[in-house]
Amino acid sequence: MPEDQAGSAQPIAATPGELYGTVRAPQALTPGTLAVDAAFRSALRLADESAWARGLASLLESIDTLDHQALAVAFPTQLTLLRGCELQCHSELVGALASALATLPCSGVAEASLAGTTLALVVELERAIAATPLARLVAHFHGRIEIDPGRQRWKILVPSSARLLRVVPLRLEEHWIAVSWAQFLGLDIATQREAQLRIGEEPDRLRVVEAGPAVVGVRFDLDPALRRRERYRGLVLTPASQWLPTYA
Repeated sequence: MPEDQAGSAQPIAATPGELYGTVRAPQALTPGTLAVDAAFRSALRLADESAWARGLASLLESIDTLDHQALAVAFPTQLTLLRGCELQCHSELVGALASALATLPCSGVAEASLAGTTLALVVELERAIAATPLARLVAHFHGRIEIDPGRQRWKILVPSSARLLRVVPLRLEEHWIAVSWAQFLGLDIATQREAQLRIGEEPDRLRVVEAGPAVVGVRFDLDPALRRRERYRGLVLTPASQWLPTYA
């Protein structure tokens, strides 16, 4: 898309099924993930220029979970997962959490829950520690972290899927963008014209004309070298077959 129109929803020449897998950010993909990608791509071909057929969202979500990994493997022995041991998330997120938690001197307990495609994680620490590396990781995965140093408590919201993303559409003047629902705090109560966000642990604000209802769409993350603007991470295809740039 042209750089001066990076926030506009531009027409896409290829069908969603053809496009999926060609614009995903390069990463080490296992044979299992490649097979799930192929099935997901086939199902996504059912999406055309009109609104998604009834049941397509459920089909995509069912396929997406086939290569998810147990969240429990991300937790070191000194950090006990009390609730949510049975939950599964996409393997890249689980692996990144495991690496981050292994390098942090954290001990305590945690509870996890899933709401659709969003993971909620609450960590109660025995002693306060700096969470900056974890906050950067959460921001990378379109999530946020709220830190209560007094109670030594972290609350994390992060998408659990690598293919599906719950977003809030926002209209900026004449064009629409999408922000991750996990990073959206709401609209300013007084004006209703300012969206309040948290990217990782960093607060952010956007001047908006209006906000649309939250929806789950198909995410197309782009490699940093392909991005026209630093704050736009890729595109999301909504159930209304709209292509929106994703802000993060």
